[in-house]
Amino acid sequence: MVVYECVVCRRTVFSSRRKHVYEKGHRQRLTSILRAFSDKVAAARKTIKAATVVKYDPQEHEQKFWCHCCEEEVRKHTSDGDLTVLYGGMLEHMRRPEHIKAVNRYWWTHQGEVKMKAQFILTEDEYERFKSSVTKALESYEETENVLIKQIAGQIREAEQSRMEMLKTVLEVCFKKATENLKPSLLERRMKPGATMMSWTAERHSKTLKHLGPATSNLFYTKPQAWQERHLSHISVSR
Repeated sequence: MVVYECVVCRRTVFSSRRKHVYEKGHRQRLTSILRAFSDKVAAARKTIKAATVVKYDPQEHEQKFWCHCCEEEVRKHTSDGDLTVLYGGMLEHMRRPEHIKAVNRYWWTHQGEVKMKAQFILTEDEYERFKSSVTKALESYEETENVLIKQIAGQIREAEQSRMEMLKTVLEVCFKKATENLKPSLLERRMKPGATMMSWTAERHSKTLKHLGPATSNLFYTKPQAWQERHLSHISVSR
């Protein structure tokens, strides 16, 4: 008696393989497996003409899928640790010669529907179209990132300008109150020979800004320059 292990039915068959693969139970389970597998393949095939490149997310982009033909887990996406090409790993696997042989063997062993077989194999022409699509997607991603960088830089400049204007206003008020309380004779002794009240006030204002700038910046601006530099450095434009 020939013993046959059916991976589709997940049981040991004591009859011949040829007889078993035409049994109703085997046919139903095989159809169910291929339809579920087909849905995943269809989602990947949509990216052949319109590839998608996104920022890498380890929780989302390290997923794997089970290839029933090769009987192994395969990475669904392709990533370099910075960017991810969605379904890149799946399409790459489907074009491998080892996978193509496994598909032919799977269909011959389990007698799958012939018309469904082609969708589980990626031809070289399809793979070349996918690579061209990935190139375009990368260019589009870079353009989007450049726009984002310009927007963030503009926001930083506006925040810095607002901080300086607020600081200037506060210092002007402080100087005004301080000079109102000084007697004219004391002011004259502090002023350089030939200097006017306006030039003396401007000089004192400049020295105070230089002395107090770093210390007072934290009072009016909650995100210092170091944070800005770190934030910009996290944005990748290396592509």
